[in-house]
Amino acid sequence: MDEATIKIIGENPIGNGLNAFRNEFASVCDSTGLASLPDAFDRLEQSRHRSIAFDLHMTLARLRAAQLLPNGDRSLLEELFRYVLIVNSDDFDLSRIKPLLKAILVNSDDVAVWTQVYNVFSEATPLPPLTPPSISSVPRRATTPMAATTAVTPTRVTVAASDTVATSAATSTPSVPGIPWTRNTTSILNSSEHCREIDPILKRELGNPRVGIRRFRESFFARVPNLETAAAAVFDKCCRGEEPLFGPDGWAAWPADAKEAEVLAWFGNMITKLEELAADYRPANMANRRKLLAQPKTPLIGSTGRRSMDIGFVNDDFVFRPAMGRAGRYRWSHILVPGELKSNPAADAPPLAWIDLATYAREVLSAQDNRRFVLALTLCGSNLRLWEYDRLGGMASEQFNINESRGGLEFVATMLGFLWMDEEGLGFDPSIMESQGKRFIEIERDGKPERLIIDEVITRPRCIASRATTCWKAHREDDPLKAPLVIKDSWQYPERDEEGLLVKEATEKGVINMARYYHHETVRIGGVEDEVRILIRKGLDSTTVIANTAPTTTGTKATAETAATENMTTTPEMTTAPAGFKIADTAAVTFTSAMSAITATARRRSTSSSASSTATVAAAAGSSGRRRGHSVASQSRKATRVMQLRESSSRSSNSIQCGGNNDNRPNNGSSSSVAGTKRRQSEANLDNNDDDDDDDHGHNGAADARGRVKRSRSESAGSGGATPLTNRVHRRVVLQDYGKPIYTASSPTALLAALESCIRGHESLRRQAGLLHRDISINNVVIDEDGPGDRKGFLIDLDLAIKEQRIKASGTKGKTGTRAFMAIGVLMGRQHSFMHDLESFFWVLFWICVHYDGPDKARKSDFDEWNFMRDRNLAGAKLAIIYDFESFRDEAESSFTPFYAPLIPLMDRLRAVVFPNGQPQRQPDEGLYSAMSNVLLQGLE
Repeated sequence: MDEATIKIIGENPIGNGLNAFRNEFASVCDSTGLASLPDAFDRLEQSRHRSIAFDLHMTLARLRAAQLLPNGDRSLLEELFRYVLIVNSDDFDLSRIKPLLKAILVNSDDVAVWTQVYNVFSEATPLPPLTPPSISSVPRRATTPMAATTAVTPTRVTVAASDTVATSAATSTPSVPGIPWTRNTTSILNSSEHCREIDPILKRELGNPRVGIRRFRESFFARVPNLETAAAAVFDKCCRGEEPLFGPDGWAAWPADAKEAEVLAWFGNMITKLEELAADYRPANMANRRKLLAQPKTPLIGSTGRRSMDIGFVNDDFVFRPAMGRAGRYRWSHILVPGELKSNPAADAPPLAWIDLATYAREVLSAQDNRRFVLALTLCGSNLRLWEYDRLGGMASEQFNINESRGGLEFVATMLGFLWMDEEGLGFDPSIMESQGKRFIEIERDGKPERLIIDEVITRPRCIASRATTCWKAHREDDPLKAPLVIKDSWQYPERDEEGLLVKEATEKGVINMARYYHHETVRIGGVEDEVRILIRKGLDSTTVIANTAPTTTGTKATAETAATENMTTTPEMTTAPAGFKIADTAAVTFTSAMSAITATARRRSTSSSASSTATVAAAAGSSGRRRGHSVASQSRKATRVMQLRESSSRSSNSIQCGGNNDNRPNNGSSSSVAGTKRRQSEANLDNNDDDDDDDHGHNGAADARGRVKRSRSESAGSGGATPLTNRVHRRVVLQDYGKPIYTASSPTALLAALESCIRGHESLRRQAGLLHRDISINNVVIDEDGPGDRKGFLIDLDLAIKEQRIKASGTKGKTGTRAFMAIGVLMGRQHSFMHDLESFFWVLFWICVHYDGPDKARKSDFDEWNFMRDRNLAGAKLAIIYDFESFRDEAESSFTPFYAPLIPLMDRLRAVVFPNGQPQRQPDEGLYSAMSNVLLQGLE
């Protein structure tokens, strides 16, 4: 070691800088009955070694000398963060840190400690690149004058893999407490939603869509009166005459190359002709006529990013008037059935047409707050496939070539069905009713009926597979004061505790600063509890109705593309995601984010660093005569049928022997994995999402999102059965308290007062009800500036809450919450505790300060990258912000909005309380509640 290095060490003593690590090591040894001695390392469980090595490297990186000491052509600090990468990989020989560990534990002098640090690096394992293309760096500074000199250029994040996903089989039916987190599109906040960012997460949210489902169209379109008879008659007319519309070569005038513009023109002309031929069969009770919308080059209003749609069905009561600007253009709220066209038949394979269609479905579900599910279609070349998207994900029919006789009939039935189906059949929620221009729901409370008038939408998540938590402001119809209530709908896993019961318990136990209970129920449709698998999916997510091979047709051969697609999700070999939904390995993780930011800070401080027609029609007509229209079926028949399906499903599942590996992907009804949600579930257990995400912010929770939870086992068409897929149940909670999102605060002091009230509410929730919230986010921390002095804010959303003692007893680790606000420890996979919730309050305040320049005045920020970063990278990015005073001040001064810049000193004091010694606290500290409250109250003085 040369004199210059020794001088730097002498001028920058370690002092007490390693005490926190020594105390943590002693705590680990004590928990296992060992003395805190160097040889204890070898006697600890292997799982503890990497955690100790990680903590050691991070502790050293926070020392002043590490920021100044050289190591070859780079700084020692940079080398420390590069080593964090391999500490978490199998390439790192943990024995190499033993001499260093000994030097620290026996309180060797500073030169001896730093000598051992250099020795660790001298036995180098080849390191990966500093900033690989798939890794996102810490966010760049905001565009302020200072940013020009302090910016760290980020690499674009590529989200091609889940952070905790397995590649195949799903888990057994979940049980509760733990929850591996699932990422989904619910959890994306303050984002421009570019396709390059959204598509990868959406793919993970949906998992592997289940395709090749037989009788898909017949099942979903059964409620359209006389559809089979009408379709057979119309198709017969199409096949007759001197110039039939449908001949031996298929549909007349079908464009040979299936180019988009030509297919759109053909489509529009064909829909008009089919309507004319079917005029005598059109249902008499249709509220609105429908039409085809074909504006592939015109973005629809209502999406965050610019989104246009190839084709779709809309009501005929709106006329496109581009001269009127936005008011004369179609919106996503107008879309009844979205559709995607591709000229290439091979595009009917993931992720080409499928991901585009899923994007449309997400926009429709987001724009229509009373939508339970969405029916859709793809036409790739002449291959037609029908789709259904719901809160478990998506599934699809067999593929039909519309230029073959069977496919031609299916095309006619499908088009007439979409033109004639009632709104409930298209996925709208009949429990949300309308009369005289007012929307309302009806409940029964204390044995008496009540009608709640919906005043406005408070929040609606932008996702598909998740809890999809939706909130409305409402009031009782008979209340002259129109006292506000909040109606909250969400799609919960039936295995989870009902949120309504948890809120009721909290209210009865006097929890303060928590939204109070009014009513809860499971939504009923036609007298039956609303859920996905039977009521929405008609029991179709069972291998008994999935094509084992490509569909056979009379007098024709199935296409190679059809065979390949149908077999893709039904063969026993299909235990991994198909091409296009590849799930990458998750072992390699980095802290490039933290290293980039911290080394940049260090360099600023140091002066030394720089298809036969007749037969087919006859068969169709014969079968349709045996069908009955939905209008004949009574509610009691519907309920009986649902119960029969459920019993059949139960008998089927009980006869199956379950096998396969655990899968952390959510269940979307796919054959090999499940669809996403914003949040999660623990390895052999359930999703907590949720969006999550949900959660659901999501994932939801959000919320989840998120991207993957767990559920069904890998299914094989050849196995004779399958494990029951996880379900989602439609639940509704009504709350007495109405507030606004905390980011709408009128002033910084109003924000602090609300946050302080919520921290006390969190403490009361734990102490009086024994509940741990686990999803502190800007959507769940509510402000009420007109409330009493000690209640300027309150918490909402107990979707992810759990009895604290259950977490302690289970010992389960999992990621729960909304990603941008997750505590560093949660991102690192540690067991969720109240300390993590308190840290989340800090990140809520930080997020608001960098994203809002006044009441509800959101702006874009480089911190939007947090929506897309991998978990450990996000943890590193957060560490880089809070690890010392100067780093935090640099970041805050360049990133906080002018409106919240005055809070920088307070935020730094709060940082020091939440992150003593520049790192998250590992031990519980009940005093943190009062410490945080005191800092916030000081800001009100």
